[in-house]
Amino acid sequence: MVKVRGGFILLQGMILCCCVVLFAVSGTWADQIERLEFDLNGGYRVDQLDWNIADFDGNPDILSELAWNDLTIYQIGTRGKLTMSNEHWWFATSLRGVADYGLVTAGDNQDSDYNGDNRTLEFSRSNNSSKEGEVYDLSVGVGTQFPPQGRNFIVTPMVGYSYHRQNLTMTDGYQTVASHPQTQPEGIIVGLDSTYDSIWKGPWAGLELEYFMTKKFMIRFNGEWHRAEFRGLADWNLRSDLQHPISFRHRAEAGTGLVGDLSMGYAFNDKWALNLTYVYQKWQVENGTIRFYMSAGGTQEQPLNEVNWESYSGMLGVTRLF
Repeated sequence: MVKVRGGFILLQGMILCCCVVLFAVSGTWADQIERLEFDLNGGYRVDQLDWNIADFDGNPDILSELAWNDLTIYQIGTRGKLTMSNEHWWFATSLRGVADYGLVTAGDNQDSDYNGDNRTLEFSRSNNSSKEGEVYDLSVGVGTQFPPQGRNFIVTPMVGYSYHRQNLTMTDGYQTVASHPQTQPEGIIVGLDSTYDSIWKGPWAGLELEYFMTKKFMIRFNGEWHRAEFRGLADWNLRSDLQHPISFRHRAEAGTGLVGDLSMGYAFNDKWALNLTYVYQKWQVENGTIRFYMSAGGTQEQPLNEVNWESYSGMLGVTRLF
């Protein structure tokens, strides 16, 4: 059973998104509120995550590689946006907060080990289930909107900070390749219940474009470029030579991420609207380290070659307009 650790994180995110509403009740800002909206949505998401490491001396260049494929995720999310204008300026200020939380319900994992460069001489492979887990994302941003109000087409350059986490699992294992004496024999892997958590966090810069086709229908595109710090944490429960619950850590700097979302909104009236959103994310980091915590004491470090994460989601929700 997955422990839903993200519930509190989602609550924090909702509070973050809702904080823009507090400005609406402040007399200081009341005459400057141009637009205030709050979204609640839900939908379907698919993630892919993989990483690989080299041996101590770089030979082989890929010693071990793990991949989580087709992670099926059911997700809920919130979004808050506040736009404040001033008649003395030719631009407006935009504040935005986003929080998403999802449960992993299906997915596959593959763990391969090699004795030769370029993924050759594979001596171990296991194919496992990854049908449990959770993901969550938090992002805040501030930008300058041009023009400040009353136009059909709006451009808003933004900067911000985001935090993304995937808590993944490996269960129901099956050893499919076993050509080394110390490798698990081919067949069912009894008792596999390993976990891997990944964290991507850092600043971003982006651009939001909004086009109000009519008073009721609008289209929004948001693109972001992220500079990411990466951290990974694992518990390999069947490895007696490693410590538990922390068997090893990943660390890498200067990763990058591209995030794009396209949404359409239809306003039923001046208070409520329906929204449909598609989000795509692609993240990568290279040249990191993996630090193993040995059960006999001490640590060992090896090169972490790369980590790749790709995600896409479709969300349907409602928007409350103020």
